[in-house]
Amino acid sequence: ITDGNTRFLDVTVTTVAEEPLQPSYWLQFDEQSQTLHGLPLESDIVMGQAVFIITATNSLGATTSRQFQINIDKNSIEDISHEFQTTFAIRHQNIEISRLYLISLVNRITNYFGDDDSDAMSVTSIQNGSVILRWTNNTISKSNCMNDTIAQLYSRLYVDDRINPSFRGAMEPDFPVSDVKLTYRGICAEFASTPSPSTTDNTDNSTIILIAVLIP
Repeated sequence: ITDGNTRFLDVTVTTVAEEPLQPSYWLQFDEQSQTLHGLPLESDIVMGQAVFIITATNSLGATTSRQFQINIDKNSIEDISHEFQTTFAIRHQNIEISRLYLISLVNRITNYFGDDDSDAMSVTSIQNGSVILRWTNNTISKSNCMNDTIAQLYSRLYVDDRINPSFRGAMEPDFPVSDVKLTYRGICAEFASTPSPSTTDNTDNSTIILIAVLIP
């Protein structure tokens, strides 16, 4: 069907069972901007791929549908050299009921670091208490320990023995920061981790692994 370009079509995305994408589902479709946003948790993934249906309807009511597949790559969080951790004073329930809320949080972080492409960031885990988010920068080599680069990035989060005011200001008021930390891993494990004074309530330490950030 044709009706100019897709901006003049009514476009919807459903599961392969033709069920609508619920707000808590890992993949979300913004009908206004016609963009897909995805942030799958480990519990969301049964296989390494997922199939969906995209349907377009023109002004005359003619429709067409196609299946498409998204492959989820777990390798992006393997053999990482570092892990940034940030605790946000927000309700964990917010990210459980709305995946777009979690995606907005991730986007806020990538925007702060000046990364237009969110592929530069992989979220490695999320915990209760309030919300503890851990992530790694994918632009940093996994074969060589780029300690100076990692330390420079961390200074954007924590400087002069306190949370960097610029980072705190960039996240507020929606995502107030209460704690940050850097942990060296893999090839950089020989370096000491640099935690900030913890103000985090870790009453619930159940970890949910986040596979990747898939925002085109």
